[in-house]
Amino acid sequence: MYTKKDFLGELASNYGVRSIQQQLHSNLNDYQSVTAEIPTSLSNSELERFELLLQLNDFNRVEQDTHYKTHKGYPSPRSLYPIKLFIALGDQYFISKHPTDHRLEYFRNNVLHATKGDILIEFEDKYPVYYLHIKKTLLLLEAGHLLYNVLYVGEQLGLTYKLHCTQQQIHLELIDMAMDSTNFKDISSFMETAAIRNSGPYLHSITYPYPKYLTNPDEFNSRLEQVIRDTAKFFQFEDKHSIQALTYYNVGEGDFVCSTDKQQPISYQSLNKIYPFVNSYGVSFVTFLLLDHRCLTDKNASDYLLALGFIAQFLCLQHSDKEQFCRPIKSFNIDEVEELFGLDSSSYTPFYFTLSGSKPQRRL
Repeated sequence: MYTKKDFLGELASNYGVRSIQQQLHSNLNDYQSVTAEIPTSLSNSELERFELLLQLNDFNRVEQDTHYKTHKGYPSPRSLYPIKLFIALGDQYFISKHPTDHRLEYFRNNVLHATKGDILIEFEDKYPVYYLHIKKTLLLLEAGHLLYNVLYVGEQLGLTYKLHCTQQQIHLELIDMAMDSTNFKDISSFMETAAIRNSGPYLHSITYPYPKYLTNPDEFNSRLEQVIRDTAKFFQFEDKHSIQALTYYNVGEGDFVCSTDKQQPISYQSLNKIYPFVNSYGVSFVTFLLLDHRCLTDKNASDYLLALGFIAQFLCLQHSDKEQFCRPIKSFNIDEVEELFGLDSSSYTPFYFTLSGSKPQRRL
């Protein structure tokens, strides 16, 4: 799906050259709605599991203090949410959910072969024209965020998947089902966390000056590094260090330090130049995900973008709640980031980053 050409075109767009537009090809028209009874067996236990997985793509929150009011358990640029989940029932039949009223829907796809329990992540190309040069990137990052939720809940349901990302679709092959190991308590807790995940309001710049400081930065880095290692293992990356995280955290008065960097603190004013829509004086931390572009091939590039979204979703869920936001950000000036942090542009590219801060509390 994503290629080295897309990556190079994206880098060119960072310098104002937007001659390469990314192309998306949706498969949604291959799914034909089925209203009659489907000729396949589905136990109550299987249906319960499939419904929980499909619920991960439900709209679960409407907010008033933002331009983008509808939200799911993962972020989407401008709340576009182009993704639709399908689960295979066998015999080329699939189950999904209606995007607004959440009723189950059944489909037949005569060109797709998937075994019972496989998950298909499909999409509608609904990106506006100003995203033409990065829309494939945005889709894969978003799918990575959703993939984190799917694999987490799937694990609690006793389901194990193998990823197949082709030029046309994202396919999760069900390779194991342990029906006696369901952890509904953890699933319920996870759903609650995902429901309050938020990227902060977009009506205006966020200037709230009271950050929630990280109490244990070493533990933060340790957990994040473990997630990156687990992600590399799941995606079967040959180079286990092809994705790196660079975190700077606020130690007070808008000064940011990195536990692995003994240089002078970075000021919040410098971070504001990179992303001016949030005053970093009130930000808890900022994490840049760096991609070793030397590892990119046409075969694995899509997997790498999914992995970046996957890791960012971990941060979003760990560091956002009713009083805290965590915002993933794709559009920024790469040169400014490389200069600020002294990065070696010959190997790693800052591709995606998240920042987290406190939300101003609304007065009643």
